[in-house]
Amino acid sequence: MTIVQPYVPQYRVALFELVSAGLRRHGHELSIVTGTPDGTQASRADGAMMSEQRSSTREHSYRLGARHIRSVTTRADLRDADALVVELAAGSLDTLRALLPPHRAPVAVWGHVGDYVVPGSRIGRAAKQWQVRTADHVFAYTESGAAQAVAWGARSDAVSTLNNTVDLTALSTAVTEVRAVAASVVRRELEAPDRPTFAFIGGVDSVKRVDILAEALQLLHDQGEQVHVLVAGEGNEDHLLAPAVHRGQVTMLGRADDDCKARMARISLALLNPGRVGLIAPESFVLGLPIITTTGARHAPEWDYLEIGVDSDMVAGNGAAFAAAVRRLVREPERTARMQHAALAKAGMPSLTAMADTFVQGVVTMLDTRPSTSPH
Repeated sequence: MTIVQPYVPQYRVALFELVSAGLRRHGHELSIVTGTPDGTQASRADGAMMSEQRSSTREHSYRLGARHIRSVTTRADLRDADALVVELAAGSLDTLRALLPPHRAPVAVWGHVGDYVVPGSRIGRAAKQWQVRTADHVFAYTESGAAQAVAWGARSDAVSTLNNTVDLTALSTAVTEVRAVAASVVRRELEAPDRPTFAFIGGVDSVKRVDILAEALQLLHDQGEQVHVLVAGEGNEDHLLAPAVHRGQVTMLGRADDDCKARMARISLALLNPGRVGLIAPESFVLGLPIITTTGARHAPEWDYLEIGVDSDMVAGNGAAFAAAVRRLVREPERTARMQHAALAKAGMPSLTAMADTFVQGVVTMLDTRPSTSPH
């Protein structure tokens, strides 16, 4: 069975290892065909190499207007696979080629399904609808994506909800270990003053709406509200936070590992995330921190895991509303504690093991119910 990916990001390694082991138990071997990360993917510097992975010998990537068109497979890659899992993406030539004759092995598509993080064009949406209807199986990241696939014409029995997540084992261990460390010690280590503290984890860029955070911090400073934000991440909008750093409101920590995230959570009231919410959602549960975000952001499918008013909060997409939400967390400690406990109660959800099991079962079912037309 072959998975076709633009590249393998580090956070996908644990999933693919579990999928590989699961497929072997059913008598199948996993192969991953990848290209080389470029553009935004390359800037993340998170590419990984697995034993099941082989780099493409025929990679193409170019722009067609605003759309990024890419291909990494050869004819042999498609011809020799007994089954394929490809991107559910309008710009993937690999998906188009996999779903068309002459070498038509069983094909599954996987991805968001709906237009979550970027506005979809009419042509792009039509391409994805065709992919969903033509594929033998659809792996949707969340339940809302699965419902969209069925609405687009996929058979309900050929749609699986993966409940997309990452390996949170190391983060969970780090959180448990740091609970034994005094908060005062953690503050010294992170150079955080003794005042109400919040965490920001992710890219310091427009996707995360750093401009809203910067505006909110300016307003809080003007109002005499003493708060501090620990920022773990890098990006091209870090200059927007420079005034807050100068005022002593922000400590920039750079990219954070699991131990750093756990220490941030040890002294923080909540996660400030005015922009896109994605895989930070399941991380927030392990950290025991409610997420505060805004209505104007284009959230990823993992947004589905949050319950607004229970383990998270959503306000208007401007600095004044965001500052008010921060102030409320400081001034209503009982409410904040309830939200923290609600988030922590979901720690480990969704499960990466369950995600991998769903992936494997979907592939096996696809192979069992649709005979391959591949000669191999």
